[in-house]
Amino acid sequence: LKVYFKVGDKVKEGDILATVETDKVNADLPAPINGFITKLGVKEGETIHVGDMVAVISDEINEKTNLNNNKLSDEDELKHKDKEDDAGVVGDLENSSQIIETFSDNHDLNKINSNKEKILTTPLVRSMAKKLGIDLNNVNGSGINGKILKEDVEKYQNENLKFSNLSTQKQNIEESHSLNNFDFSSSDVEVIKISRLRKSISEQMKISKNFIVPTTLLNEINIDNLVSFRKKLKSEA
Repeated sequence: LKVYFKVGDKVKEGDILATVETDKVNADLPAPINGFITKLGVKEGETIHVGDMVAVISDEINEKTNLNNNKLSDEDELKHKDKEDDAGVVGDLENSSQIIETFSDNHDLNKINSNKEKILTTPLVRSMAKKLGIDLNNVNGSGINGKILKEDVEKYQNENLKFSNLSTQKQNIEESHSLNNFDFSSSDVEVIKISRLRKSISEQMKISKNFIVPTTLLNEINIDNLVSFRKKLKSEA
């Protein structure tokens, strides 16, 4: 995520507020209205999710009010709720009566299902998870109302196996290709940050190399009769 504006900046409709980099494409987030940025919900370099608030755009009056009161109390926020509802919120894809809490990368998502009694699943899935040694609190359910299905447990198991293998291989590579013995002082060194797209491609290629068995297909055909027939036709010609 790359942000081009800060709180207090004036923007016009269509101005690019930020650029979001995904595994497949880079997408620009344009300003939907004219106004002033009164609040930023993200920081540059952070990972954002669908529905996250990126920025709040208000008119000049609301902008000045927010600049003079950088930190509103809870009561002030309630008083200004109607005004903020009228402001343009960049990043909200749809309106919903249900408030969805935004989690940061460092937040433990597993705390959602911290109480085992609230885990929605079937006895078969519980038995399967127990045999595999999987804590269902760590599994995200894809069923209705977050119900954990058999496929969710299998997916979690496969991801853990892949992650474990990749971590071990990464450690071995780092140990065998240590840069401690290299001297870069004699020349200029340029560090180029790898994009998410290239990082995703490299990870998938490593997975393919490690988990897909290479095969060679060889077919043998006896063409003795065909060669004899060719010689016969050649002599007649």
